[in-house]
Amino acid sequence: MTFDAGATMTMLNHNNQDGICVGIFALIDANKLWKGTKVYLKKSLPIGENIIIQNVVYADLNENILGMNIIKQANWHISFVDSIIEVFPLDSSMLIPEDAICFKYQRGRRPMTYLNINGRKVKNVLLDTGSDSDLKLCEKDAFCVLGNIVSAKTDTVVVITPQSQKLYVQNVYEEVKINGSIYENVKVTRFNKNLVGLGFMRRFDHLFWDSKHKKVYLWND
Repeated sequence: MTFDAGATMTMLNHNNQDGICVGIFALIDANKLWKGTKVYLKKSLPIGENIIIQNVVYADLNENILGMNIIKQANWHISFVDSIIEVFPLDSSMLIPEDAICFKYQRGRRPMTYLNINGRKVKNVLLDTGSDSDLKLCEKDAFCVLGNIVSAKTDTVVVITPQSQKLYVQNVYEEVKINGSIYENVKVTRFNKNLVGLGFMRRFDHLFWDSKHKKVYLWND
């Protein structure tokens, strides 16, 4: 099951569930196209060994995606080293190293934060574990924080969704300073919104998603 903080709605294959249809949901893809899909209500959904989420609303899709309507109801640890996801109750905590980086976010179902990139503040940045990118920036913000820097490589990437596919410009920068730390070979895609993707998060060994305090920690062993 995919852990996708960029999705507000959980998506499950209804053929494997016992939910009751309660309406239609406008599913908007990464290219801002949408389609209507049936939405179901399930009385309970077990997550992990000890967590049961009550009254789960999910959209019918051919793949299983945990969206923020479920993610926000628990705390989560992802080990990129061991490729495991652990789920804990909201009141749980984890020993976080002092050198861990922390993203604070707002909105329970849209984890929006801000970044300081090369000394300039970029607002409305989505923490999106469903995207494989390092960074995606809208054209205005990309020009503001990276306009004077020559990229080491320019390419195009295709964003494919069930409804469409579209080409976007991607630049690779040898060094980018993000929230006070310098990262090498950062891939930045010109996009229709700002986001930090899983490509950046995988530069670290661990991620702890603290839903109760709306914080995301990243650190290495």
